[in-house]
Amino acid sequence: MDTCGSNPVNSFNCNTQRAKERIYAAYALANLQFGDLEVITGARYEHSIIDNVFWVTPTVEGVTQTGHFAGNKATFDAFLPSLALNYRPARGAVYRAAVWTSYVRPPFLQLGGGTSTSKSGNVTTVTQGNPDLKAIRALNLDASGEWDFGQGGHVMLAGFYKRLRNYIYDAGSSAGIVTGSNLGVTSGTITYKPSNGGSGDVYGIELSARQKLSALPGFLSGFGVAGNITRQWTKVDVLGDGTRMDRIQNAPDLLANAQLFYESGPLTFDINYDHSGSYVSVYDTLGKGASWDDVWVRPINRVDLHAGYAVTERVKLDLSISNLFNTYSYWAHIGKDSLAVSDIVNSGTTSLLTATMRL
Repeated sequence: MDTCGSNPVNSFNCNTQRAKERIYAAYALANLQFGDLEVITGARYEHSIIDNVFWVTPTVEGVTQTGHFAGNKATFDAFLPSLALNYRPARGAVYRAAVWTSYVRPPFLQLGGGTSTSKSGNVTTVTQGNPDLKAIRALNLDASGEWDFGQGGHVMLAGFYKRLRNYIYDAGSSAGIVTGSNLGVTSGTITYKPSNGGSGDVYGIELSARQKLSALPGFLSGFGVAGNITRQWTKVDVLGDGTRMDRIQNAPDLLANAQLFYESGPLTFDINYDHSGSYVSVYDTLGKGASWDDVWVRPINRVDLHAGYAVTERVKLDLSISNLFNTYSYWAHIGKDSLAVSDIVNSGTTSLLTATMRL
């Protein structure tokens, strides 16, 4: 298949990329107890080496030449301290707080993406990956409380905050920020390569609860309800120069789940409702240098059902129905408040009936 010009060697190899990653790590951990307070502190050091191999496609005066394989090396060092506190003042209650550091190495595609070179006159243009990309670094904080009230009742409330540095994103099938300019260049080499963005913040709150309705009379005592909700806010300096603040890519603002279940004797039953809020999947898809043409994914709502019956101690029947009301699975469009260039996926409803036997 001709995917990279008419040269068959380039067409066969142009999208070939591989990487070998080696990680060396050392860590220390201390667990201390002070009455009802547990203190867990530690640190981890990581040294990573990534060797990339990719295809180089040269072009001279508009004529594509036969390419060749090349490679580069990226290294990352990270010192990651952490501290966690667990406080249990009474039976049925626990309070937690933690602060820790983390990092994410850049994608292989952006470190060692295929290279193309084009020479026109006295100007050579090189488009390539960037082994000097910085890893995304994060400072994480969270605090939570959990309470068990007995009789099947449980509540958890948590808050979290994350500070990001060196943000990296993708633009569909290509790198996000690409630096390099040909303005005013009449000779020499122009290099285009991925770059890091700026800093960002993520913070939110989470609530979950579960209650078995065991105080109800008769068969009703087998019913119960459960649910959780997470609301988060995100903002990041996408370009790294303070000119464009946007939501973090692929981060829904609201996640929620509600469940009605039944557990009594041989019969189990649960029906689950799941909600995932809208989010940005691709920044500036039309290349307008703005946010109005971001690709947004619409909220997703679905209901799943499961029922099980233990015929004997060894034989059990299960019925599962996924996406009971046949709602769409994915719906993306350009612009938050428009339906322009909609991309819709409806995976349908799936039913599964199984019988299991323990020998």
